[in-house]
Amino acid sequence: MKIARPRAFTLVELLVVIGIIAVLIAILLPTLQRARGQARSVYCLSNLRQMNMAFSMYQNDSRQKSFYYKDNYPTFWMSVLLKYQGKSTRIRLCPETTEPSYGWGSVWEYWGPDMANSWMQEHTGSYAFNGWLYRLDPSGTTGGGLKYGIGSPNDFILLPTKES
Repeated sequence: MKIARPRAFTLVELLVVIGIIAVLIAILLPTLQRARGQARSVYCLSNLRQMNMAFSMYQNDSRQKSFYYKDNYPTFWMSVLLKYQGKSTRIRLCPETTEPSYGWGSVWEYWGPDMANSWMQEHTGSYAFNGWLYRLDPSGTTGGGLKYGIGSPNDFILLPTKES
């Protein structure tokens, strides 16, 4: 009479299976990384689209005018557009920018308030509007490229409408 021994994997069989799994993982990891990168790109493009829609809604409410450039919280473009973004601040951050810079941003750092710009409060972001999109403030002294010493008061006060 034979004694029934439980069937088990040998060490060689186990190592072969582990080796096959390791090869499959090595083949799939670059593909997964590319898929993650594409997902981040889609997320980033979606954020930009939402910001564009918020700006368009603001313009519709403001007779096709852009916002003023003033260094204060209530008239800063992020404050102005917040109500058109569903009060969501997440759409201002690209998923690639993971660290704060506490000033000007970079490829991997989102920009945000530093001590010199404390009026910005919690405003941070990865995207911004070109300075030429700002219109002159009511005093007629700052707006568009004037803030940066470029252009004249007649430059880009109104954005073009569909009719023009």
